[in-house]
Amino acid sequence: MESSQSHTFELLKTIIESYEDEMKVAVNEVDQYYLNWPEMAKNGKPYFFASVRVRSKSIAFYFMPIYEYPELLDSISDDLKKKLKGKSCFHFTKPDPTLLAELADLVEQGFLHIDEHGHAI
Repeated sequence: MESSQSHTFELLKTIIESYEDEMKVAVNEVDQYYLNWPEMAKNGKPYFFASVRVRSKSIAFYFMPIYEYPELLDSISDDLKKKLKGKSCFHFTKPDPTLLAELADLVEQGFLHIDEHGHAI
């Protein structure tokens, strides 16, 4: 992994790492980090909350609350929307402090929303 990728990965990991006390760490490796919600779904599997993964050309930041509650995306900037690929994955090639701060706010909103309303699926 290149040093710029490693730096970007670590910055993105920090955003969700702060939720470790409320979540369950499913994977914590040098190139991927996954958090699951502590409650189990009806099918007995954990609810996926968020993860960061190193890809060949970018760092992928998966955030499931926006898949379940797309209205959380209504207030994000166009610049952050450009990073969204698919329904719940943002891709970063380098750190952008403004976008990372906005993403951290989105994660907080998603966490609070699910904590208050539960899971949609």
